[in-house]
Amino acid sequence: MTSRILTLAAAGALSTLALPAFAQATASATADLNIRSGAGPAHEVVGMIPAGQEVEVSGCLEPATWCEVTHDGVTGWASGGYLTAIIDTTPVVIYESADAAGITTITYDPTLPDGTVTLNGALIAADTTGQGAQVEIDDGAITYLNDNPVEPIYLDGEVVLGAGLPETVTLTPVPESALAYANINGQAVLVAPETRRVAYIAR
Repeated sequence: MTSRILTLAAAGALSTLALPAFAQATASATADLNIRSGAGPAHEVVGMIPAGQEVEVSGCLEPATWCEVTHDGVTGWASGGYLTAIIDTTPVVIYESADAAGITTITYDPTLPDGTVTLNGALIAADTTGQGAQVEIDDGAITYLNDNPVEPIYLDGEVVLGAGLPETVTLTPVPESALAYANINGQAVLVAPETRRVAYIAR
């Protein structure tokens, strides 16, 4: 199935330049957070960090939109917007405070993969818990979501519960349900249409 790309993070399948070893930092996920095979929302999901659990951070891009992490034996990339580190006893979002948190900046080969396009749209951040859409999800809606796939739309940022979809994303209604659905960054999601926030993620 051909993907319809509204936007794509300008990361892609990039290879790391040779760097000296650095001590890893520790961070915590503020939501159930995907680990992807590369630094961008179009890369395959290879694992997940449950909300509240710690993860080792090897380093982040500049700015720290994506960080290389290891959790439960899986190494990949996670969104710096949903990772927090402790600075002076206070949790802070890595994306905003990578230097203060002692996070290493990772340097990459600037070559981008074919088909990478300029960033022009983004998910709306969820609340600080990542649980901004508390709605009832019925089994019928989940079954319909799984049985009726739609083409993926790629947006900057990560898919978490409570993340908001911009108006440019067309939502498909779920019959006999108050919910709608879409495929965002390769993941099927149920959405509360009145708020346009993600209420369920098929994993």
